[in-house]
Amino acid sequence: MPPAKTPVPPRAAPLYDAYRGWLAARGVGNKSFDSGARCFLARFPDPQAWAAQPLTARLAGTRPQLQPLLNFLMLHRHLRPGYDYLLERKLTAILREAPASPLGPDL
Repeated sequence: MPPAKTPVPPRAAPLYDAYRGWLAARGVGNKSFDSGARCFLARFPDPQAWAAQPLTARLAGTRPQLQPLLNFLMLHRHLRPGYDYLLERKLTAILREAPASPLGPDL
């Protein structure tokens, strides 16, 4: 029997659904992306609460399976992680993903 999936809190469900739709529209995604999103949103139904953590905690908690969700949240104006985080991360994928996002014209 496979393990139970982490439930997404109701108030984070619209973000989760939009993220899954964004992945599907791009033809990408896998179980680890889904699991990472579920775990993140279960812990931070308001993603901006994650950005309030110290930089060391944000960097330590950023696993590869979580990066697509963070990119989505940033590009769709649901997360402002702080300049300190942006300067510490390599965000090359975000540049590929940006043109189809609400921030595309600004980037």
